[in-house]
Amino acid sequence: MLPAEPLLLGLVGYGRFEPERHDRPGRDVDVFDAIGVCQLVARRLGRPELIPEATDEMPFHPGRAARLLLPADRDGGAATGSATVLGVVGELHPRVLAALDLPARTVAGEIRLQPLLEGGVVHPRGIAPSMLPGLRFDVAVVTDDTVDARAVEAAVREGAGRDLTDVTLFDVYRGDAVGEGRRSLAYHVALDNPARQLSDRDEAAAIAGIESTVAARVGGRLRR
Repeated sequence: MLPAEPLLLGLVGYGRFEPERHDRPGRDVDVFDAIGVCQLVARRLGRPELIPEATDEMPFHPGRAARLLLPADRDGGAATGSATVLGVVGELHPRVLAALDLPARTVAGEIRLQPLLEGGVVHPRGIAPSMLPGLRFDVAVVTDDTVDARAVEAAVREGAGRDLTDVTLFDVYRGDAVGEGRRSLAYHVALDNPARQLSDRDEAAAIAGIESTVAARVGGRLRR
C-alpha cells in the first residue's frame, strides 16, 4: 500500500497584514485572513462559499481556529453531515510557537484541494443587467444572539422572492434597543426584473415575505 498523497494548499502568515494609515492603526494577520484566502480560492474555482466552524484541535490556539467545510450543494449548507471537511486554519498554539521558535501570533493551516477541483473549474456565468430601474432597500432582522448569521441571511434571501439579485450585510447591532442576548443584523437588499418595472408594491411584498420567513425559520422579527 502506498501512502496517501493528497493535493494540499498550505498557508502561513505572521506580522503586519495591514499597514498603519493616517486614519487607522496597523493590523496583524489573524485567523479571519486565513479563512478569507481559502474563501477566495474556492470562489475562483467556482465553488460555493466555505463554511467555517470553530475548533480547538491542536496545534491551534483554542478559539482562534476554524475547520473549513465545503457544502454538498451550490446553495450551501451549514450542517457538517452534508459537507466535506477540507482542513483547518488558525493561530498556532503558544506552546507550538515556542517549540518551533516561530513568531508570536503566527497563523497557519492547510486545506485539501481535490474536493474543490472535482469536475474541473466552474467558470462564473455573467448576468445581464436589467435595463429597467431596480429596487434597493434595507431591512434589519432581530434574532437571538445564538442564531447562526448564515441562517438569518438564508431566510432573508428566501423571503425576498425571485426578483432578488443581492443581499449584503452592512451592520450588526447589540444594545438596549434590541434587548439582552439579542442582536440586529442589517442588510442591503436589491431587487431587479428585466421584464417589467418594479414598484413600491413589489418592495412591500418582499419585505412582508422576509418578515414572515425570518419569523418561521429563525424566530426573528424585523426591526422597525
